[in-house]
Amino acid sequence: MSRFSRIFGRVLGFGLSTIVSGVATFLTVPVLISAVGPLAWSGVAVGQSVGIVGGVIVGFGWAVSGSSSVAMLDRAGADDYFRRSLAIRGLLAIPVAVVAALAAGLVAPAAALPAALAAAAGSIGGLTGSWYFVGLSAPTRYLMLETVPKAVGGLGGALAVLFGAPLFVFPLGLLLGIVVSVAVTMVSLTTRRWFVRDDVRGIRATLMLQRHAALTAAVSTTYLNLPTVAVAIFWPAQTPIFALADRVFKLANAAVTPLTQVAQGWIPHPDLRTRLQRIKTGLRAVSGIAGGVAIGFVALSIPVSVLLSAGKLSTDLIFATSFGATLLFTTISQTVGIACLMSLGAGRAVALSAVLGAALGVPVLVVGTILFGAHGAAVAEAVAEAAVVIYQLVVLRRVYRASARSLEE
Repeated sequence: MSRFSRIFGRVLGFGLSTIVSGVATFLTVPVLISAVGPLAWSGVAVGQSVGIVGGVIVGFGWAVSGSSSVAMLDRAGADDYFRRSLAIRGLLAIPVAVVAALAAGLVAPAAALPAALAAAAGSIGGLTGSWYFVGLSAPTRYLMLETVPKAVGGLGGALAVLFGAPLFVFPLGLLLGIVVSVAVTMVSLTTRRWFVRDDVRGIRATLMLQRHAALTAAVSTTYLNLPTVAVAIFWPAQTPIFALADRVFKLANAAVTPLTQVAQGWIPHPDLRTRLQRIKTGLRAVSGIAGGVAIGFVALSIPVSVLLSAGKLSTDLIFATSFGATLLFTTISQTVGIACLMSLGAGRAVALSAVLGAALGVPVLVVGTILFGAHGAAVAEAVAEAAVVIYQLVVLRRVYRASARSLEE
């Protein structure tokens, strides 16, 4: 089998997970909006945004550094690596989930319990192994052990709400799917040791090694999900429409995720010369495809929003262009930062790029949201991501040249 065929097969494999997740979302959102109305649904959306941040804190940077590390290990080493990460993430899960639940309930008081449970479910989601499957380039395991349990849990909860169950049953379904996913992933490990004394003794050293990746993940995810919370605080009446625009963006982002997942599992290679060649090839391919997807997003996001809300809401051109730009920048950033810079040992630069994005994005977000409502929040998100990707590309150029020179010495 040729190299192109293997890469294309992995894209299709991870793409199947995207299709399953996308179909689940397309079915879930209109069902919930029809059953409980846009305002109550937006409370759950706010809780999910808070939960994404909580999940990243629980994940402690493994979503950033884990796939590159796993890609350069054999199967037994990868399984041990995942198991050790789970020992640490497990210590963070419950306290983070409690704090996230309380915060979501305060931000979305009209649907406090569903929002709190959605935030808790998202926080527990930091225990899942998506990055582990990406590093292994194992799309089938990703589908069966990660995607399907989550999709079934979410769809089951939404259908229960449609047939009369209270809204909080939906996030309970999400939580159940996440717990099942973590459990079956652990059972699938070739390493039959579970948590041993070394996992506890090595916590401090592991936390130090993960500090740059954890900072990157926490900061970048916070400012990418903070806009929904900001709109809910400053312009609560506009929360449903912004949450819908954000959900359409997340669907599109999921559509290009297989591409970045393959890049994250393919670009890192033990041989530096091969790694540098793959960086050039992978970055060109991802950038070109991301540009085409962003243009398609601008053209299609408005009708998709109408379809997704069962005709009750519609986004506009400002949302379409702002989130389209964000889609382009985040796709390139996920490849440059996680696949390229992390594999060249520049984790500190990736962390600094996230801090730069937050330092610029948060003030612009607050001012923009106060002055211009949901539109200002959408533009602020694009501005922050633009700053991140520009900084990363500048650093990558320098690190790439330094690595290339080291091969000539």
